[in-house]
Amino acid sequence: MKNSFDYIFKGTNFSVELKKELEKMFTFKKVKKREILLSTNKTVKTLFFVVDGCLRSFYLDEQAREHTLHFAVKNAAITDFTALYNNKPPSLKIECITDSVIIEIDFSEYRKTLSKYKELESFQRLVYERHISSLSNRILKQLTLTAAERYKLFLAEFPQVNELASNHHIASYLGVAQQSLSRLKSEI
Repeated sequence: MKNSFDYIFKGTNFSVELKKELEKMFTFKKVKKREILLSTNKTVKTLFFVVDGCLRSFYLDEQAREHTLHFAVKNAAITDFTALYNNKPPSLKIECITDSVIIEIDFSEYRKTLSKYKELESFQRLVYERHISSLSNRILKQLTLTAAERYKLFLAEFPQVNELASNHHIASYLGVAQQSLSRLKSEI
């Protein structure tokens, strides 16, 4: 488990004191396939970090259609970031695609620690910058690429998710019908 802690904060020169504070707010947990970690009727207080396994965030629209926003595999974080940062009710659900090992991070404690340590604040700014860039890139590709191009990009970015997630989940991530995804798979 220490390797995951080291991965989250790789390339940092955090003090021993800061590392000890951070370790206190991390809870390692084993979760089961199909377990819902965050639902729309709960307040978002936690950031989930995947040690092993696969999780997804998704939106359920008024017609009960799922729209997968994000997959998180080993060494990735996931939550409803909009709800977490703005203290609003969540619009996304977080589901385990596989049995997984995660780290739950108490975000209110993490925020307090951010204000105490300049080095953590600088680290978090870089994380935000990467996250914004990634989201912007995903939106642009969703708007400009064909379904086949999006699927090829998905395979390049998430090769392990293609093996772990159902066609239903992958299709909802790509913004295509399951039948279209089946056709894309047979053509590629």
